[in-house]
Amino acid sequence: MLFAAAVADKTLIEGRTGQALFSDTAWPPVYPAHATGFLVGVMLEAARRIKMRRIANLLEDTAMASPHGPRHPRTGKPIDSAKLDRVVAQARKASDERAAGYREQALKLYPWVCGRCARTFTRENLRELTVHHKDMDHDNNPPDGRNWELLCVYCHDNEHQKYEEHLAAIAAGRGTKPGATSKQATHNPFEGLAELLKKGE
Repeated sequence: MLFAAAVADKTLIEGRTGQALFSDTAWPPVYPAHATGFLVGVMLEAARRIKMRRIANLLEDTAMASPHGPRHPRTGKPIDSAKLDRVVAQARKASDERAAGYREQALKLYPWVCGRCARTFTRENLRELTVHHKDMDHDNNPPDGRNWELLCVYCHDNEHQKYEEHLAAIAAGRGTKPGATSKQATHNPFEGLAELLKKGE
């Protein structure tokens, strides 16, 4: 009886998918356990084929699979990927040239020591020493290097993280903008200390 159910399921699945399942399988299972195993195998194979067909249909439905290439998500117009690739390549090239220029200058001007953690560098690990722009403007590269400091990659990341947090605080109304005057402290904890020291002598 289980064998008959397995054969019926196999025939039904083959009819729906149009593909043969287990074409090289020997048909005569001798025991009911074999029929059960065969039925489970047929069901798993059918589920796998259905899943693969759904994945193929999803890929066909996406914009990336369209014959006209990728499309803009809002306008639906085709994106000129060649132009986009050219713009990105030019920007990367300009950035690399700019970075190589001021990095070489900074390494000649300053000792190979991190300005925060004082870690020293040699030629073997010099790639971990980066140039940090004090004003966060990567286009401000004076030849005397007054806007640069050498930092290890970890301290450099920390500096940029602090700057991002500062900008977020300003946006949230919790921080002060650069150049804004803040209230002067009026309390002096060491007021009168000189007089007390003079009395103690």
